Parts: sequence; C-alpha cells; structure tokens
Amino acid sequence: GSGDLPGDLRHIFKLYGVYAWDFGLQAGGNLFFQTGRPIPSYGRHPSDPWAAATNYRSFYNGGEPAPRGSHGRTDAVWGLDLMLKYDLQAGGVDWSVRLDVFNLFDNHHVLWVDGLAEWTVNGVPNDAWGEPATFQAPRTVRLGYGLSF
Repeated sequence: GSGDLPGDLRHIFKLYGVYAWDFGLQAGGNLFFQTGRPIPSYGRHPSDPWAAATNYRSFYNGGEPAPRGSHGRTDAVWGLDLMLKYDLQAGGVDWSVRLDVFNLFDNHHVLWVDGLAEWTVNGVPNDAWGEPATFQAPRTVRLGYGLSF
C-alpha cells in the first residue's frame, strides 16, 4: 500500500479578505486554488486468500501491483466566493443584511473519481473506474438577515 494518499493535495493557495467602510458596508472575497488528488486503482488481490474471502480492496489491478495514486491526478480546482454585508442601527437594535455568492464562476471541476478498477468479488473490470464521482458545488447565492438586541 505505498504511494500517495487520497488527501495528498500538493499545493493549496488561499487568498481572502474583507474591507469595511465607515458607513456600515463590508465587501469580502475568498479565492482558492488546489492541485488535483491522486487517482487510485483498487482491485482484487491475485493470491491472498484472506483478501479473496473478505472481498477486501487491494492495490492490484489485473493481477499486477497498482500502488496508491499511481494512475495520475484529477484536474486542479479553483473558485471565487464573494460577500457583501451592510450593518445599521434602528430602534435600539443592530441589524444586518448579507449577500454571499459561492463559486461565482460556477466551476464544475471534478473533485474525486471512482477508484475501483475491478470488482473485488470476481476481478471483473469496473466500467465506471476513473469516472467522476464528486464535483465542485455549483454556484450558490445566500441572503441573510440578522439582528442583535
């Protein structure tokens, strides 16, 4: 089981900040970039009776060793989130209204792929191996109201 683990993101860059004006308005953003994850190739162990009896995933594919993450990496992922917030006081109560936009550019990058290259029960190749399993969340807009008293 040697090789790169599924969470091995070699580079992660984040840039975020908020600017607040004197009249109660705030604007902020979060920009991130991360390199892809290693792609595994799990399969059936060709000779281990315990693995065969339990259908345990092994680092073999087609009877040949397939170390962790040895089949490349997913694509890099990036996104931009923005925020606007306005604070005011009225009637002895602190009010706020906030608008958040997540994944502003509506990126659809693949975060994870199916890593089961062959079925552990019978060693038959899995047609879905390498197909996208998880995508970046789509653009989302959230409107919030708050009050403090």
